[in-house]
Amino acid sequence: MNDIDYWDSIVTSLIGQEGSAVTTDPARWDLDNPGYNEIFAIWNKAKFNPGAIRWINYYPDQHYPRSVENKVAKFLNLAHVHRSWISRLDPGFIAPWHCDRDENEKEYSTHGTIIRCTVIIKKFAKGHLFILNDEYYYKQEVGTAIVWPNHLDWHAGINGGLEPNFMLHILGSYSQ
Repeated sequence: MNDIDYWDSIVTSLIGQEGSAVTTDPARWDLDNPGYNEIFAIWNKAKFNPGAIRWINYYPDQHYPRSVENKVAKFLNLAHVHRSWISRLDPGFIAPWHCDRDENEKEYSTHGTIIRCTVIIKKFAKGHLFILNDEYYYKQEVGTAIVWPNHLDWHAGINGGLEPNFMLHILGSYSQ
């Protein structure tokens, strides 16, 4: 997974693409989902600056080839892939403490235990930080795969640096 040239080409291909921005704009969230309301309440209570909350998601077949997802799934020995995406966190922005909610989780679980993994796909730059539960990830090598203890774990990302940070996320299951 540490093929730096491969990951550099994927990141370069995403730089000029718009992607799907995640912000505090309520129109971008399913506010009927109680989990999203919980996240918004936590952010409001903490008094996060809503203007600093933004990350961009890119999806297979729409922004990058499905073969990228397949390569990661093969490396992780996943028998089934539920979904994947690449997230981009630009300088000066944060993805505050949250857990990802997926309306299709019940269907995913029919394939076995849901596994989540994050793969570092951009060379470390000062100011990039990823937090998963009480673990802090920085200065990670390209290709580092972080298998989450639970796919619903709380996490955050911070970019206090000078260049965008990119990570690939994948949800899947091992064979039953």
